[in-house]
Amino acid sequence: YYEILAGHHRRAAGEVNLLPEYPCIITDADDDTAALIVAESNKQNGFDDMLPSEIAWAIGIEYEALKHQGQRSDLLAQFENDEKSATDADEYGVCGTSGRVCRKLEDSDESGEKPKMSERNIRNYNRLNMLIQPLLNMVDNAALKQKPAIPLSAGFDLSYLSEAEQEMLLEQLKTAGYSVDMKKSAKLKEDALAGRLTADRMRLILSGAIFDVPVKTVKAIKLPVKKIRAYIPPNISSDGYEQYILDALAYYQGHEGEFD
Repeated sequence: YYEILAGHHRRAAGEVNLLPEYPCIITDADDDTAALIVAESNKQNGFDDMLPSEIAWAIGIEYEALKHQGQRSDLLAQFENDEKSATDADEYGVCGTSGRVCRKLEDSDESGEKPKMSERNIRNYNRLNMLIQPLLNMVDNAALKQKPAIPLSAGFDLSYLSEAEQEMLLEQLKTAGYSVDMKKSAKLKEDALAGRLTADRMRLILSGAIFDVPVKTVKAIKLPVKKIRAYIPPNISSDGYEQYILDALAYYQGHEGEFD
């Protein structure tokens, strides 16, 4: 009849130590409130001890639960608004309509100080939930210093790719052994949002070739005054030489067929 929302480890420790009973709190909770309690339980040890995917999961189910309950439009804006900053009333506190759930999207330490997660990071971590699982695993691998890996910031960028584009990216990472850094991920995001991320263009970005296009430069031309003075009328001052030469070239281009 009951489901444990928080305290699985404590229950397991009690079983190991043969405790006959465990103190607990029994409460009525709808699915959304239960999800919020589970998310909070997973954050008790602090964000520093969680993988990116675990942080994303905890924030994601909070977002979905809050959305279903219609609570705190200002906090929901932190998840959804990529352009305009949401208000930080109550230090990102969320007091649920149930009256029993009240928590904050923040970490804590032994000193009692509670450094908050920024609105941008809340949105970014929530976006990680839009990554296909293999790419999300690669983001976790970067936190674990394992290969193949995708840096966290790059993972935020890649979340803007469609599922089909992510599958295409995964295939190219597997077959060609490419890596993804922040410069490449930013370009992939830019092209995806512009609707021009084809397989060929993705390959150019991942290989780095798209960043190696040489910039055309025009070499300066110096004309000795002594050599050109004979071709310029004596009533033209030296300050007017440049314009006279430009006018002469324009005239020549317009009457090119008249000259041998």
